[in-house]
Amino acid sequence: MWGKSMLYQLCVQLTEQDYLDYNTYVAVRSPYGRRSRRIIWLVMAGLFLLVILSGVYYGDFSGENLPAQLMVMALPVLLGVFMPAITKRSIKAQVKSMKKHGKMGYSPSSVVEFYEDVFVEKTPDTKTELAYTAVERISVVDGRVLYLHLSNVSACILPLSCFASQEQFAAFWAFIQTKCPKVEVI
Repeated sequence: MWGKSMLYQLCVQLTEQDYLDYNTYVAVRSPYGRRSRRIIWLVMAGLFLLVILSGVYYGDFSGENLPAQLMVMALPVLLGVFMPAITKRSIKAQVKSMKKHGKMGYSPSSVVEFYEDVFVEKTPDTKTELAYTAVERISVVDGRVLYLHLSNVSACILPLSCFASQEQFAAFWAFIQTKCPKVEVI
C-alpha cells in the first residue's frame, strides 16, 4: 500500500457519550477551551465594568442603587463559576440536535490503521489518509481515551477499549510518541 507494512490496526466503536466527552473536553478542559472561556469571561467582565462605571460617571451611583450595582458586579463572577456547566449543557443540546437531524459528527465504527509514515481511518462512508505531521497534539484523558488532535476542534478518538491488551496500548503509546512529540496527559 505505502511500501510499508501495517504496524497497528484498531477497530474503534464510538458511542454518543464518547463524542460528547470529546466535545466537552475540547470546550472545557483543553488549553484551547480554557483560553476561549477566559476571553469570553474577560469580555463579559469588561462590559459589566463599563455598565458600573457609566452609572458612577452619570451620577446614578447612590445608596439606593448600591444593591443593583453590587449585583451587576457579581454577575461576571457567577458567569465564571457557572460557565463550564453552561458549556456542557450547550454541547449536550447541540449533540442531541445533531442526532435528531441525523447529522452526527462522528462515525460509530471505524478501523484505524497505523503505518510507518501515515495513518488511515476507514469508516463505512469515508477513507482518510493522514501523515503524522497532521497531528497537532495527543491527549490521554482520564486514562480512558486517547485523542489524536488534527485541529483545535477535530480529533481521531481512540478509546482505550479498542486496544487488545495493556501491552498493545503500551507498545502503541511508545510508537505514537515518536511520531507526534506534543503529548498531554490529563
